[in-house]
Amino acid sequence: MDKQLYTMTDRREEDLSNEIVELTDQQMRFFLRLWESPERTGFAGIDESGIAGQLNTKKYIFKIGKIGSRQRWVTAWLNNQNIALMRELVNISK
Repeated sequence: MDKQLYTMTDRREEDLSNEIVELTDQQMRFFLRLWESPERTGFAGIDESGIAGQLNTKKYIFKIGKIGSRQRWVTAWLNNQNIALMRELVNISK
């Protein structure tokens, strides 16, 4: 990952707990799927393109390329407390 994108996606110093609580269950599941993938990158499925756009607007994920008609996304770097909160909220909503 290039240095400019890395610094743009580094949100580890931010306390995002208030923002994370406002994310929908689908947005958190999509983010966590990308977070747990190799290099924290992946593609949005056909039904997830709207979710990816919303998370991009909120600066949780960023476009890093395109293969065919599919956008490739990378997650922002969040601190462990924010990820733990997201996992907890997703587990509660099951």
